[in-house]
Amino acid sequence: MRGIALGSAAALFLALPATAATPADPAPPQVIPAWGSTNVLAAPLRDLAASGVDLQSSEAVRAVAGVGVSVAGGLEVVDGKVTVSARFSDAAAQNTAVDAVAALGTVVAVTRSLPTIVVQAPPSSFAQLAALPGVVSVSPALRPATSGSTSAATSTRVATTGDGARSCRGIPAEADPVLRSDAARRAFGVDGTGITVGVISDSFDMAAGAATTPQEDVNIGSLPGTGNPCGYSTPVRVLADAPAPSTDEGRAMLQ
Repeated sequence: MRGIALGSAAALFLALPATAATPADPAPPQVIPAWGSTNVLAAPLRDLAASGVDLQSSEAVRAVAGVGVSVAGGLEVVDGKVTVSARFSDAAAQNTAVDAVAALGTVVAVTRSLPTIVVQAPPSSFAQLAALPGVVSVSPALRPATSGSTSAATSTRVATTGDGARSCRGIPAEADPVLRSDAARRAFGVDGTGITVGVISDSFDMAAGAATTPQEDVNIGSLPGTGNPCGYSTPVRVLADAPAPSTDEGRAMLQ
């Protein structure tokens, strides 16, 4: 019976016309430009280039581009150049364009995982940057909000526990004001006790030039484990560590 079934299937297959259409290859995923624009050049940058506004005036720039200058969430301006991020369709296009991008401004960073070049460029060169082969979007690289950009009261505070007492840690917990985790603890009445946190990264204790060891991090209260001054004695359980050389990014995330 098996031979009959196979033979029948073969006969049916051979009976198909030789000119039968084959499925078309799937279309590549569409890359949507940043800032909700259908143009490669983001609208704020396009408006900025067209206006000729004085980049030293944060208010004037805000009136044109919708964001200020050199403030958290605003444009980064250095010597008349705006820091922008040029996204490419693939790594090959990015590699080919590095020299051309450098000719238009000062390259700050080249990211391989997501083919992007961050460059400080004058508004007059934005259109040329957007026209380079393989560029799918050019958008502002906005200044991030950090602890230094918060209010003076927040930026000068030391790490505290939920009740406002001085921290048991040996160093301030700078993530509190940035992530507003202190506000979350107060609002929801939680502190994370009993919750297991997982981290996916390259390594925990493999970087040869790390500033501290895991045990030193425990001793100053940055990691849980035996000797933690805050009483968090359950140690980190490392499931796997990448071979050296590595950066110990996972340990930084756990801190």
